[in-house]
Amino acid sequence: MTRSAVFAGLCTVDHFFYNDAMPAENEKTRSVGYDCDAGGPAFNAAVTYCILGGSARFAGNLGQGGNSEIIRAVARKFGLEVLALSNDPQQKPATAAIGINNRTGSRTVWSFQPESVTVVDGPAAIDPAGNNCLVLDGHVMPVALRMAREARKQGLPVLLDAGSWKPGFESLLPLCTCVIASSGFRCPGDESPIDYIGSLGVQEVAISRNELPIHYRLNGKEGQIPVEPVVAVDTLGAGDVLHGAFAYFRYGRGMEFCEALTLASRVSTRSVQFRGARDGVVAFQTEPEAGMVPSGLRQALE
Repeated sequence: MTRSAVFAGLCTVDHFFYNDAMPAENEKTRSVGYDCDAGGPAFNAAVTYCILGGSARFAGNLGQGGNSEIIRAVARKFGLEVLALSNDPQQKPATAAIGINNRTGSRTVWSFQPESVTVVDGPAAIDPAGNNCLVLDGHVMPVALRMAREARKQGLPVLLDAGSWKPGFESLLPLCTCVIASSGFRCPGDESPIDYIGSLGVQEVAISRNELPIHYRLNGKEGQIPVEPVVAVDTLGAGDVLHGAFAYFRYGRGMEFCEALTLASRVSTRSVQFRGARDGVVAFQTEPEAGMVPSGLRQALE
């Protein structure tokens, strides 16, 4: 039986507006392009995992109505199993309006998230016989905590996407076996994120820094993973792709931490060369050396 990864957290309906320049406050502009897609950190990561060849389940607030169907359609397209955390007919999924600057690839995001979610499930998604890991983004914190505790109880690794500090992280971080944080992550006090997270007992920690090398600490030893320089078309979702790809190579393929992080970085870098969070991952899959760490780099990591 193929073992699946479990992803839990935020899924959104994203409306993309592509512009040559971002408007100022109280100014109108006509976008040169528009698209609508499902997104969210944990959802994008789960789809990435599936595109790369893995089997995954996603638990989140899918909502009800037309917007919910957009999320479900994307999940069906890529073979992602979904579990709705709420059966409230009035519940709406999170929604975002995203402005993409065509000249720089940078993004500006306006988002709406329901203030509360009536949760009907959570740990039921964790099956130690059928799953290889749990991946969280810190959203829907009560569910994240319950699922993380259950996963650790069952001996499953827990990977956290720490994009930004969220209330409850002080309880969630010690339950994680691996944390990949963004350069924008800020923790309490004056400690650096890598020191703070490491002090909580997490042995695998990485800080992604956009185009700069990824800084990591593995069992107390620090190092860097180089990032290939490319011209970015759209950076939205690059971190989500990084987490999904890392989960696939680390837990789905059983690679060592540095190898998995290196390949995940390659997938994420490919993703920013395309619009959206999917086409670059699909393109990576067609490359002759997809899923292989170059021998020279492999030796440098050893």
